[in-house]
Order: sequence, then C-alpha cells, then structure tokens
Amino acid sequence: METNIAENPNFLSHFDGRSAIESFTQYIVNRIKDGQEDPLKYHIQAKGLMKALDAIEKEVKPLIIKEADKYRGEGKVIEIFGAKVEFKEVGVSYQYDGCGDSQWETLSDEIKTLTERRKERETFLRGLKTPIKVVNRSTGEVERIHPPVKKGSESIAVSF
Repeated sequence: METNIAENPNFLSHFDGRSAIESFTQYIVNRIKDGQEDPLKYHIQAKGLMKALDAIEKEVKPLIIKEADKYRGEGKVIEIFGAKVEFKEVGVSYQYDGCGDSQWETLSDEIKTLTERRKERETFLRGLKTPIKVVNRSTGEVERIHPPVKKGSESIAVSF
C-alpha cells in the first residue's frame, strides 16, 4: 500500500538545521552503499521530491518572503529554524541597448560578429577526426590543428 506523503506534511520538520540534514544524508548514503536501498529507485524518488518541493516553493514564494519579513530586524540576515536566512536582490539585469551609447552599440556588434565566427570555427573543429595541416593566412606558416578534447561525464536524466 502506497503512503500519501501529503497526509504527513510534517515530515519536513526533521530537516531543521545543518546537523539534521547531514545526519539524514549520511543515513541514506550508508543505506544505499550497504545495499539496503535500490540506488536507481532512490534517485528517481528523490528527483520527484525535489520537483515537488521546487513547485511548492515557486507557488508560495511571495508568502515565504512575507513571513520572513516578519522576523527581519535592521539587517538583511536572520537566523531561524536552524538556518541562516539572507534577504537578497536577485535576478537583476540591465538593458543597455536603449541607452543611445554608440560606443556600447559598436562593441556589442563586434562581440556578436566575433561570437558567430567563433561558433562557426568551433563547429569546424568538432568535425575534425584527426589532426590536419593548414596554412596560417597571416603568417604563411603551416600549423597542425588537432580535434578538440571532449570532456564530460555520464549521468542520467529523470523526467516525470
């Protein structure tokens, strides 16, 4: 029989403070390493929980900020429920294209052109399978160009 986690919304009360989080983390890691938990099943369940918590946070964010504001004194940091909560301005951006600054517009155009040229060159380089020799147009010297080194690691993506 499946347990509906929504029937016990207080399960989050166990995560109050760094030591509780670290203790829970170590408990789960040990269970997985000792073979008591299926690592893939646990990963999928954890991803589902993270997705749910992200959605909840997004939905109630104004209420969270309003509640935290009740505890704020003069500073931008409060300590509550075993955590440090810091008020920050986030998502700040500036739109320079409407400033009428011709120097900025020239620089922006140059960067755009160079970025496009670099992307084209990177596409060419990714297509190389073996080193090739080319003549440098500026110096006339023969250069040996190698394919780029591909770096990465394997992971899995979970979607619901």
